[in-house]
Amino acid sequence: MPEAWVNGPVYRPIYDKYKSTFFKNENFQNSLDEESLSKELFKKLETLNLSKDKQDLVFSVLNAYGKLSDEKLVLMTHSEEPWNEARQGLSPIERSEKKISIDTIFNYYNSRLTKK
Repeated sequence: MPEAWVNGPVYRPIYDKYKSTFFKNENFQNSLDEESLSKELFKKLETLNLSKDKQDLVFSVLNAYGKLSDEKLVLMTHSEEPWNEARQGLSPIERSEKKISIDTIFNYYNSRLTKK
């Protein structure tokens, strides 16, 4: 289950597994064109030994959210019910390992899908 960390939801097993692979504030060169950037990302993904399905999922997420700033991503998660529900009673900067309800996640995103 994801945890409601200060900057957004985190799946601890995934974080623990890959935290030494990627580094905070690691950036790819801004001067890279889209094709070069895709190649760099693909090389990085290859080091993770993910299945084709998982690589496709990562690329889908990167295509949807990869160009957003850190701040925008934080604001998005902070405006969503699942994260807010899990952080009730906590200050904005209070560390937390509170679990985010899978039922809340399902209901929240399911309702968003049905509205479209």
